[in-house]
Amino acid sequence: LTSKFWPGPLTLIVQASNLIPPAVTANTGFVGVRAPAHPLARRLLEKCNLPIAAPSANRFGHVSPTKATHVLADLGMKGVRVLNGEANGNEYGITNKETSCEYGIESTVLKIDGSCKTLFLFRQGVINQQQIEAHVSSSWTIQVISRAVPMTHNPPEDASNQSSLRTEAIGQEAPGQAICHYSPDVPCCIVRSVFTPTIVGSLNSP
Repeated sequence: LTSKFWPGPLTLIVQASNLIPPAVTANTGFVGVRAPAHPLARRLLEKCNLPIAAPSANRFGHVSPTKATHVLADLGMKGVRVLNGEANGNEYGITNKETSCEYGIESTVLKIDGSCKTLFLFRQGVINQQQIEAHVSSSWTIQVISRAVPMTHNPPEDASNQSSLRTEAIGQEAPGQAICHYSPDVPCCIVRSVFTPTIVGSLNSP
């Protein structure tokens, strides 16, 4: 899988070694690993010569950014610093086509469980299930995980009232499993049908 899809939008969840701090694994014993394809991200890794632990560059539940300006719009008030490929593209050898994300959607998240030879597909992104199946041994099975985890951004005003708290029935093992996730800030409506009234008679009719 790595020889086919790395560097690229595939995040592999694997068992973490003892060298990885529990804070990085959220005390799950597993860690998500990805090799980015963007030239600026790759140059950062080459300069650091170390693995980098990094969260998503957006607030929880918000739409994932595809440009540096999107990150600043969402997290600028937090005082974050951004490696701006849009502003310094020529300096880092980045072409105009590479100043933002190539695809614009999240990476595919795949958990590898060697004990049962199963690949758990937690999030389907650019790389779909059919592409993964074409590059794994037939002795492995792929199980698509589809579930919604109840989550809250903030506690309710009356936090003392336990009945008002929304509890998590199951934990969130991968990004994008919350009931409300990747949500825009503007109101959105799903239009199932459009009704066009028929005008009967002429405009001059009483």
